Amino acid sequence: MIYSDLYLKDDLQTGEHIFYIDKNKTVPFNGVIVDYNKGILIWEFEVQDGFKAGIERVYYPTGDKCDRP
Repeated sequence: MIYSDLYLKDDLQTGEHIFYIDKNKTVPFNGVIVDYNKGILIWEFEVQDGFKAGIERVYYPTGDKCDRP
């Protein structure tokens, strides 16, 4: 799912974004969120029950994976 296609709400306790698939923000998203810059993948991460979970990958503007600690 593309980042801009989702609806966000902030968790007041953690400050984290909660990702939803509907405008009313009642159905949490489960899956992988991706973000592109000029058609090149720059970021992807896993989401479970609306919260970022699991692996996050960041890419250079060239599309190469950024190996950061």
